[in-house]
Amino acid sequence: MQKELMNRILISLILFSSSLFALDNDSQKPINVSASQQSVDGIKNISIFTGDVVVTQGTRKLEADKVTIKKILTKSSQKKTFFSSRHMDILPYILIKMNQG
Repeated sequence: MQKELMNRILISLILFSSSLFALDNDSQKPINVSASQQSVDGIKNISIFTGDVVVTQGTRKLEADKVTIKKILTKSSQKKTFFSSRHMDILPYILIKMNQG
């Protein structure tokens, strides 16, 4: 069990090591999402994208079968968006926090 956990951690580090090389101003760029289908729940502030989903922000790129975006309303001047995706059945869920300016 512990070996499996270590393997998952190692795989996640490899998958996201490219984000370490992202340009400094990537977080200031707009987030673009394309997918085959989209559903929106306006009450819960959730958008679900399915089928060949591609999320880009500057040089960052996420490809997945399903991406759930939840808008978090805060008192801060910055809007926070969280991406949760199921990717290649390696990790149960991958969570990426990105700032939108």
